[in-house]
Amino acid sequence: MKTDKILAVLLGICLLLTSILIYVKWLYPYVSFEQILQVITSLTPDVIEENISLKDYIIGLSFFAIAFPLILWKTTSNQQVLIIIIDLIFIAYFSGFAEYQYYMTKKTTLYEDEYVNPSEIEFNFPKKKRNLVLIIMESFEQNFSNENYYSQNLIPNLISLQNENNHSKNNHQLRLTAASITALTAMHCGIPYRLSKNNDIRYSKYFLPNAICFPEILKHNGYHTEIIKAADIKYTHADIFAKTHGYTKVLGKDELKKLYPEFNQPQHQGTFDGLNDRALFTAAKKELQKMAKNKPFVLTLFSLDTHGRFYHLDKSCKAEFNDLRDAFMCSDKAVYDFITWLKKQPFAENTTIIVLGDHKIPIVLSQKDHSNHGIYNVFLNLPQGLSINQDKQFTTFDLAPTILEALQIKLSPRSFGLGRSIFAESKTLIEKMGNAFYYHLISYSDFYESLTTPPEHKTKYNLYTLGKKISGKDVLNWTDYYEEVLNKIYVDELNFKLASKPQTNLRAELKFETMTDEEIKIIFNVNGSDVFVCDISEKNFRNITFEIDKNLVTKDNTIKLKIRKETKESANDLYLDKIDKVNATYIGIVVKDLVIKQK
Repeated sequence: MKTDKILAVLLGICLLLTSILIYVKWLYPYVSFEQILQVITSLTPDVIEENISLKDYIIGLSFFAIAFPLILWKTTSNQQVLIIIIDLIFIAYFSGFAEYQYYMTKKTTLYEDEYVNPSEIEFNFPKKKRNLVLIIMESFEQNFSNENYYSQNLIPNLISLQNENNHSKNNHQLRLTAASITALTAMHCGIPYRLSKNNDIRYSKYFLPNAICFPEILKHNGYHTEIIKAADIKYTHADIFAKTHGYTKVLGKDELKKLYPEFNQPQHQGTFDGLNDRALFTAAKKELQKMAKNKPFVLTLFSLDTHGRFYHLDKSCKAEFNDLRDAFMCSDKAVYDFITWLKKQPFAENTTIIVLGDHKIPIVLSQKDHSNHGIYNVFLNLPQGLSINQDKQFTTFDLAPTILEALQIKLSPRSFGLGRSIFAESKTLIEKMGNAFYYHLISYSDFYESLTTPPEHKTKYNLYTLGKKISGKDVLNWTDYYEEVLNKIYVDELNFKLASKPQTNLRAELKFETMTDEEIKIIFNVNGSDVFVCDISEKNFRNITFEIDKNLVTKDNTIKLKIRKETKESANDLYLDKIDKVNATYIGIVVKDLVIKQK
């Protein structure tokens, strides 16, 4: 009987995952395994509420609702075991996990052979530095002008800009740049943003800490750098990326609402729990008028109205199709109007304007085959002597050196990371390597891992008054090792500094809200050596009391409390930031409250 229950649970889990996966891949057929994980691990309650409807739950769970009871009632235990095995193989293949694991076992020398370290590039700036306005349009494709696919040219204004300016028709979007954050990373840094053993999208402290991105080059050479995102800029840790890679001012929907209270009004609300594009461009005008007075500047804008199925259609636009096409037509007009305004500003003559799609639309907008579609791109007001061969093949990685050269900066060599300037005659890596470029990108690289290695950590000790109860987010004052997931703070280390050496032993009372179902150890670290304190198991974890020997407090009056999980497979202690990449299982606990007293 117990075996039957276990089989039923395993079968239910497998069929539930399959049901959700089928629906996700039907909605978003181009997503990769890494992209699925990146999105799942970045979800917040607001994003879930904003983007998953009752219809999604019904359709997404329909396969499970039909298959689970049918298989459970009509099959034997042996047949259920076989179904589970077959289903797991299906999940591994259909999700892309099998491909991901296969290529992660293969080592590539792509970076050793082709990576051009930005720290070794010679940058020669013009005497009068040019400004940059970089407009990144959500899901904008080059072929939205094709009436055969969409019944109408959806982007007539943007096509008119292309007809008068430089662009390339041959973008190759690789699956590693099929999401906003991965595209943002690739176009800024010339490298992909991947899940890795050292640093991935789930961490809140580091974002490719050893990589160099083009805004850093500009900031170090006197530029004011600013990015404005209509969405929540904390989503997928885009704020950490921006702050650590060269942007001085980083604004998302929450920051904009604080800076400009009028954006709190309902008419400025957009999709994906963000602001609409009208608010974005209004804010951009305000910021440009401030920043254009002194230093050369970079302003990067990231639109939102055309995000996915739950698009936003501005009230100033008519609904002609009653679907996502309307949003693209409206955004086409909005960005064109903004550029028209830009051209009239006193700083316009010395400003390069670049408009890019971040990635291809992830959902199927037209049922007709158009596999050669790429991202939209146009380069306005380029310095004299620069032009693009429209047949030049490029990927998102090639945009970093291209953007720098569009500012009249001479690069030697004309490369940046894995990117090659599309103004140059030399081949880009997609031209040089073809499809092999992608397979090298998704293979394992020691060099890439070195770019993700966080800097050596020095523990910070904040003053703690004995008897003070700490709870909720207050715990962050006494830890540097934490992860915030769905508004819960998981910790694996707490560090305290006392005002003086305690004269007696101390008593700690520790309460947990949630934790993993395996055993947890509490350890004190004294001068680099671990001293075991106690075990916590599911049976006793709600309220733990333990004694702290006064001799465990260091000469500096500090206490380092380490919380470790001992897995069933290994006796090795694991940190919170070492995550099971397959199951995305967090190793850590949520502290409800903690108090340390004199005994």
